[in-house]
Amino acid sequence: MARRRITAAQARERRSKKIAIGLGVLFAVVCAVQGPKLLKELHPKRAAVPPPASTTVGATSTAAGAPAAPAVSRQLQSFSLLPLKNPFKPLVKVTAPVGGATGGSAASKRKTSEPAPTPAAKPAPAAKPGATVTPTVKFTPTPPNAALIKTNGRREVVTVGGGFPTGQPRFKLVSLAKNKKGVRTGIKIGVLGGSFVAHAPTVSLAKGHKVTLADQADGSRYVIELVRLTTAAPQPSSSSAPGTST
Repeated sequence: MARRRITAAQARERRSKKIAIGLGVLFAVVCAVQGPKLLKELHPKRAAVPPPASTTVGATSTAAGAPAAPAVSRQLQSFSLLPLKNPFKPLVKVTAPVGGATGGSAASKRKTSEPAPTPAAKPAPAAKPGATVTPTVKFTPTPPNAALIKTNGRREVVTVGGGFPTGQPRFKLVSLAKNKKGVRTGIKIGVLGGSFVAHAPTVSLAKGHKVTLADQADGSRYVIELVRLTTAAPQPSSSSAPGTST
């Protein structure tokens, strides 16, 4: 008779049954080993309470034939109050001798007559390590060497010795004028290649003031105004204009 062949599903089912039986046996062994320990932890045994000392003493004395000791009562039978004391009253009395009091007063008088010592000056606190010290820098302003001049409404910076207006210079910035305190507040201008009618070499012009100059040769007019004094790089010397009187 031919042997029946087992299918793959039946083989898996048999394997699953064997694994389940093995796990069940392992679980039963673990429960048998760990069960008592778990029960002891969940239900610990209470410690036995020792019998009272009076019972033990009584039993021992009876066995020895001696009279039993009376039971000790744990209740308070009587109590008493301590005497009240003043907490602010000193407990020790100090009596100073008569001669010592006189000497002490004389010493105190001498100490009072003496001048009090002057306290010593405290040293300046040292700089903390790591603290940043900000140095103080003092800048000296540069004195002006030029002027901002407006000629017929057109502004330009002219240095001392330079000519203006640009393109066709007619006048020259001779120097910067100073007031009585020595502060530069104005300018002195002259004519390039000529002079003023009154034969004055220069004309002074204060800040914010205007002066009108006319050329007698062609009748042209120039309205010159000093806006402010400033600092600028020196300009190349201007060529002299033809001799004219202004």
